Amino acid sequence: MQTIITEQFKMHQQLIENACILLRESIGIMAVGMTDCFKRGDKILLAGNGGSAADTQHFVAELVGFIGKKRLTGNSLDHRHLHFNRCG
Repeated sequence: MQTIITEQFKMHQQLIENACILLRESIGIMAVGMTDCFKRGDKILLAGNGGSAADTQHFVAELVGFIGKKRLTGNSLDHRHLHFNRCG
């Protein structure tokens, strides 16, 4: 059992290392864009369906919570905002 657990951790560690290599630049570009957005006083809108809606809610909670101890503006367009999905 210990061997299986160790192998799983190693597999996940390799996945994270690969993701870091592949996504580092894109995440940096996104972070700069979001920072610029907030500096202008704009807000971030996120949308999701099902599990991705839960992800957007969590992300927005992080934005309006503890980042730099300054509350930022963001909205998650989830099931509570169905009227947005019906427009157009």
